[in-house]
Amino acid sequence: MKLNFSKPDFKYLGQVILTWTFLNITLNLFGLWFNKLISKANFEYLTNIFSEFAVPILIQTLIFSICIIFGYSLLKNKKYANFLFVAFQFLVFNIIFLLNLKFTRIIHFETTWDNWGLLYLSYNGQYLIDIINLFAPLKGKFDGNIFRPENSDIFYLTWVVLTSVYFFIVTLLTFPVLKFMRKE
Repeated sequence: MKLNFSKPDFKYLGQVILTWTFLNITLNLFGLWFNKLISKANFEYLTNIFSEFAVPILIQTLIFSICIIFGYSLLKNKKYANFLFVAFQFLVFNIIFLLNLKFTRIIHFETTWDNWGLLYLSYNGQYLIDIINLFAPLKGKFDGNIFRPENSDIFYLTWVVLTSVYFFIVTLLTFPVLKFMRKE
């Protein structure tokens, strides 16, 4: 497979990636600020800005970049290419969720803290969505090396569905924002 792009294609894709990254950073900062605003008493500051903010943003940007570049090189309809990242993330999130379902008395999500899937979900988490945890904190067994949410449906909704919706909205906003910024 050969990626055939002209100089304007590279410039446009670079602008798309930078715009998407800017929106993602902005919305995450807004999420952190809103969390602090709502929960003054129990707000937890970031322990390590690099590992808790910069690394997840870099990972998300890298995955978005790979998806948009492959999408533009492989798909004829560029509108589909624009949302390949969202489809990819939704698929990966669901695979991770399904692979970590346990079938004991009831079907539930359970894994370990060092599980690659949970790490992937964590690196793709969004501070804007974390606002939900202020009003309905995730309950379950989280001691030792066990990560087992009490309600797998709520976990799926917040960590898979809402994160996918967040990425869809950021991606959807990227193109009108880029178009607005490119006006002279």
